[in-house]
Amino acid sequence: MREPDKRSPRLKAVMTARRLARNVLVAGMLLAVVAACGTAASGGSGGSARPTAQLTGHVLVSPTCPVERPGSACSPAPVADALVQLMRGDAVVAQTRTSPGGAFRLTVDPGAFTVRVSNPGRYPSQATRQVTLTSGATATLRLVLDSGIR
Repeated sequence: MREPDKRSPRLKAVMTARRLARNVLVAGMLLAVVAACGTAASGGSGGSARPTAQLTGHVLVSPTCPVERPGSACSPAPVADALVQLMRGDAVVAQTRTSPGGAFRLTVDPGAFTVRVSNPGRYPSQATRQVTLTSGATATLRLVLDSGIR
């Protein structure tokens, strides 16, 4: 037979609160471990369970001079903050914005896609290109938007 607990009610309450706090802490740590495993399995830094493909490239705008003459240097310019979308049908699979130098990188599952780039500047223009991305490979594109200069 158990002896009656002779501890004060205040001590019992403190001990119960500590046990509860310990259980919450353990549950939180387990949840963090499970969440980290899920991130790694879906392409996080813990390694990828699915094969992926990469698309890299640069977005440029042209023309950049009001009048282009043969032999004059009027090279296309990089487009910062252009919206790059990877589409499958009408659905956007992935998207990013270009860097100040016009560069972009997307990592997705392999497949056939349409790449759509939109100019964030004053002249609204788009460029599209069909691309097939293969597992473990990187495809590189150079997309040129219309600047509207004539």
